[in-house]
This record gives sequence, structure tokens and C-alpha cells, in this order.
Amino acid sequence: MNKPPIVTILGHVDHGKTTLLEFLLRTYSNFQKSIINKEAGGITQKVRAFEITYNNQKITFIDTPGHEAFMGLRDRGAQIADIAILIIAADEGIKSQTKESIDLLLVYKIPFIVVLNKADKPNVDFQKVKQQLSEVGVMTEDWGGDITCVEISALNGSGISDLLEMVLLVSEMKELKFDPEKSAEGYILEAIKDNKKGILASVILQNGNLKTGDLIATSSTFGKIKFIEDSFGVKKDKVVACEPVIIGGFNLLPNAGETFIISNESSLVKSQENLVAKEILVREKFIISPEGDLSAEELNKDGYSLIIRADHIGSLEAIENILQKLSTEKKIKLKIIKADLGQITSEDIRLLKDTSSIAVVFNIKNQKEIMDNIKHSGIKFLESEVIYELEESLKEIIEEKEKFGEVKCELEVLAVFNKIFEKKTIGGEVKFGHLRKRDKILIKRGMEILGKGKILSIEKNKNIVDSVEQGSLCGLVIETNVEIEIGDKIVAR
Repeated sequence: MNKPPIVTILGHVDHGKTTLLEFLLRTYSNFQKSIINKEAGGITQKVRAFEITYNNQKITFIDTPGHEAFMGLRDRGAQIADIAILIIAADEGIKSQTKESIDLLLVYKIPFIVVLNKADKPNVDFQKVKQQLSEVGVMTEDWGGDITCVEISALNGSGISDLLEMVLLVSEMKELKFDPEKSAEGYILEAIKDNKKGILASVILQNGNLKTGDLIATSSTFGKIKFIEDSFGVKKDKVVACEPVIIGGFNLLPNAGETFIISNESSLVKSQENLVAKEILVREKFIISPEGDLSAEELNKDGYSLIIRADHIGSLEAIENILQKLSTEKKIKLKIIKADLGQITSEDIRLLKDTSSIAVVFNIKNQKEIMDNIKHSGIKFLESEVIYELEESLKEIIEEKEKFGEVKCELEVLAVFNKIFEKKTIGGEVKFGHLRKRDKILIKRGMEILGKGKILSIEKNKNIVDSVEQGSLCGLVIETNVEIEIGDKIVAR
């Protein structure tokens, strides 16, 4: 039987996702309230999926990317959507979350439609946005590619019927099917504990049928379904794919992204074991453990070795995708010798030292003693809460090596105290590595080499020292004839 498409909308914050969802709800469903300010289906601000009817055909929309629950979905390999909509405000163009959404779509190989929103605004330059898309590898049909692009106004509804027609066309080309007689299987979108109704789970069916009285199981919990409601709070006795519904009856809160199946008393334990095994397989795909030759010389031959720590598997996916792109673009080897979730460990630091690897850390707050250890070890350490900042930092390291050779230490100039000919006194912060007395250095401004020099003396905390490490504030006396300015970099090779 033909399956209604499940569609997800991705894009940067304030680019019109919620406005589009509200227009679809008001125009093509019986739900006339605001999904921003009102309650729906008994879960305050928690309904993340709903069904509309367009030209007598049903379409399910899920609203989870960018939401914390979506991290859980990605961590378990939940590929819920059949089709995606990449929404971009045409007056702003591509932003950081747009790029991360594109990476997600490419990783999961989800067919997607580009939607250029805010067509109602004056002086919107659609061609400029399409050029930006081409620069990140997304070629729309009118730019010689195969990605459909629709121009809309989520505010007044212009172009939205064209968008829905394209959704149905893509769905037809995918030949989506489901078996209405099979027992239900699908995904948990979200779950909460309601004071009156108990544990409520927002779920979406991928196959089969779901009815009250069924024994439902995930890897972490189970229960007998007491009631089923659609996204608008209407009671149901039975639903089929791909309806998004809210169910009650779980014994414990299930986790976002868990697969659910319908089981029976005799096979419940075995069913849950199978679901756990499935989740472990997803995790193993992205968690990398060190193996093989870990000699620093071999690992960093013609490139760099990396150790990655991130908050979620979805983040590891995006970082891996960026590294592949950067490796191809720069024609350099980027070898991940370890990738895992959570904070950096003492074992990671030992491995970073032994292999001369770069630490790449995304959206993780590490313990102070660990960070102090890193600073005193001269480890190259990149961290950010924005994935594309990590990309830019790594690209800068690669480009510096191309131009300046292997850099063992870099200091940023924060103050200039005197400019005596051939002897300059400056203050700065060591960004990475160790800086030592008598080191020969380069002075650079941006990507331009201003000249050479030599460290004559180093002062830290008003004491003369022989060396300073990453994170240190210090004063330097440098032998050079270069006029040093604030913002310049002192590079030791």
C-alpha cells in the first residue's frame, strides 16, 4: 500500500520554519491554534509532528531538527524522514545552521527540496542565495544541478501549493510503501510525564498498524497502550503508518529516537535485546578506537592525526563530513585515530602527546584539571560550539603549514611596549605549543610573513623564565627589525 510521505523541515533559526508549519496547519488541517503559544494533543509545547491533507493526499510533517530531541534521534540512527525541506530566508542567505543541515542531509542521503522563503520582501536576491548554495555543493536545477528549488512566502502562502506538489512528486518517485496489516514499528519522537495522564510519548509509525491494548516495547521500556490521540488531541482506537500520534501506557519514560515495536509477553525480553543490539551497531559506526601503528611520525606523514570528542553522534557525523571535504579540498590526509562522546580523558591526553595529534572538541565542557594538563602539554587544541568554527580553525592550521612549514608554537601579540631598533618588547598569549628562550621565530600579520627574529628573554608573572606553554600570558624581548603591532602572531618552527 502507498505510504504517505514523512517530511522534515531544516534550516537556520528565524528563517521561517515555524511560520511555514503554522500556515500548513491553518490551511490544510482542522487545527487552527498557534503551535507557538498553545497546547496541542495534551503535551504543552511538545507536539513535534502533525498530518495535513493536500489534494486528498496525506503528508506528515515532523519538527525536530535543531531541537534537543533530534540529537537523540540521530544518536540512534533514526532516519525518520522520507523527504526534507531545506528552508532559507532569501534576505539572509546561508547561515551556520543551514550548512549543518546540508551536512546532515548528505550524511543520511535524504532527498530534499530547497525552499527560499520571504519572497514577499522587496529586493530579495534569489540568485545570490543559489550561488551561495553552489559554493557548498548544492546545485539547484536552474543552476545545472538536480535539486528542486521553490520560492515561497510562509507569511502569505505564495508558492506553498507548488512546494506541496513537489513533495508529492518526490514521494511518488520514491514509491513509498507500507503494510497496513503488519504490527506497528516506528520511532519515539519525545516523551514526558503528565500529571494527569502519566507517561505520554509522541511517536511516528514507519510501518504497520497500532491499536489500543497493544504491548509496545523499546530498548529501555515497555507498556500496554492505554489510549491513542492524534496530534490535535482526537482519540483513536487504531492508526496506520505514517500517522504521528501520542500514546499513553509506558511504564517508564522512553528515550527520543528509540525504535518501538509491538511485542507479546513471551517474546518481550528477546525483542528488547534485539533493539539494544541495533542501537549498539549504530554507535559502533561512529565511535572510533585507536588501532594500528600509532607512531607520531607515521600518523602525521603528509597530514594530521586527530582525536575528536563531541556531544552527540550527530555531531560526530557532521565533523567527519567536514573533515572529508577539507581533506579533498586541501589534498591532505586527515586521520581520525579516536572519536567518542563526552569529555576528554587522561587517556586521551596521553594519546594526544604520544601521537602529536590535534584535539578537536565540539560542544563539550571539560574538567579544569584536564584543561590545565592540555595547556601545559603544548597540545594543539581546537574547541567550539559551532562546527564550522572548528573547520575554519583546522583550515588555518593546514594553510599555515603550507606557507610557514611545521609550526610548533604560536603566540598572539596583545601589547607592544617599546619599538627600539632590533629589540622589541611585547606582551602576548601562547595559543598552542611551547615558546622557549632563543627560539628562532617568524612574525606574521594575517597570512603575510613580516620578517624573522629571535627570542632574547621571556617573562611570566614578573619572573624571568626559560619557556612558556599554551594558555600562558607573558612578555617577550625579541631581536628583530620588524615593526610589531597588536594582533600580529609570533610563530616558532
